[in-house]
Amino acid sequence: MKLKEYLSKLDEVGRRAMLLGTAEAKELGKNFLVLESKMGIGLILYLNPFTEEIYDFYLSIPSSTSNARLKFLALFKDNEGKVKYIYQVLDEEYAVELLNSVESYHLANGELEDFLEFILTS
Repeated sequence: MKLKEYLSKLDEVGRRAMLLGTAEAKELGKNFLVLESKMGIGLILYLNPFTEEIYDFYLSIPSSTSNARLKFLALFKDNEGKVKYIYQVLDEEYAVELLNSVESYHLANGELEDFLEFILTS
């Protein structure tokens, strides 16, 4: 789905985070944009910043969950020993709900970027 299709469904903060994050991803040639909520939940957008196509949404959370709108994908453990559960978001409405709880963004880099590249493109 195209980025523009989501923008109209978002609040001002979510829209700004997506636009700024996508622009930064385009400038640096990155495919993973992490949008973070106040609760420390990371919504990972797997995208092509040049065509503004969003391939999929993933959720990064500190504990396991059983939610029918999510599909478990992998466990990620960083160099500091912090574990994150990575889920694929199956429901577009849930993705929009998560996007509307965003307060900041950053690009996935380093070990997280390598991990995501490996599990999503292998």
